[in-house]
Amino acid sequence: MKRALKSVTPSEMPQAQALASILSASEYQLFQAIDRLVDAADAGEFGVSQTAEARRDELLSMADAFSDGEFDTWWWENVAPDFLDNPQKARQSAGLSKDQWQDRMSTWAETYRERAGPEHAVQSMTDAQVAAFHVEDTFGVDLDTFSDEVVEWDRVEHAEGLARKNLQAAVGTIHQVAAHLERDDTDSADA
Repeated sequence: MKRALKSVTPSEMPQAQALASILSASEYQLFQAIDRLVDAADAGEFGVSQTAEARRDELLSMADAFSDGEFDTWWWENVAPDFLDNPQKARQSAGLSKDQWQDRMSTWAETYRERAGPEHAVQSMTDAQVAAFHVEDTFGVDLDTFSDEVVEWDRVEHAEGLARKNLQAAVGTIHQVAAHLERDDTDSADA
C-alpha cells in the first residue's frame, strides 16, 4: 500500500488537476472582485499577483512535493527565494531550538567583532543587533522575519500558509476596505 502511494503523482491525476483548477480559478475570481471593490471604494491599490494558471501549477507542484516526501526541499527551492536572499544558506538555520538560535547569533557576533577593528561600532553592539545586521545584509530580511520564517520553520505551518495565502490576502484586504469605508462614514457624520 505504501509503495502504491509513493507512485502517485498528484499533478498527473485528473481529479487533482480539476480540484486545483477549480480552487485557483475561484481564488482568481475573488481577487478580481476585491480589486474592483478596492477601486470602487478608492481604498488604495490591490493587485492580482498570480494568474489562475500559475496558482494551479503551484498547488499541483506542492502536492507532488508532499507526495514524494520532498516538501521541505521544494519549499526552500520554490518559495523561500521569493522573499529571502541566499535561501540555501538560510536553510542552515531552519528549525533551530532557542538555545541553538542564541548560539548562532553569538557566533555571528563574535565573527563580526573579530573581523572588525577595536574601534568599530560592532564592538559595542549586542549579539542580537549584530545578528540583525548580518541577517539583513546576507538574507535581505529583518531579524524578526528571519526568526519567524526560517529559524522557527515548520513544515505543516508553511504548507498551510502556502495553501491559504490567497484567502488570507483576500480577507485582509476586505477588512482594510471595510475600515476605510468606516472611516469615511465617521468623517461624513462629523462634517
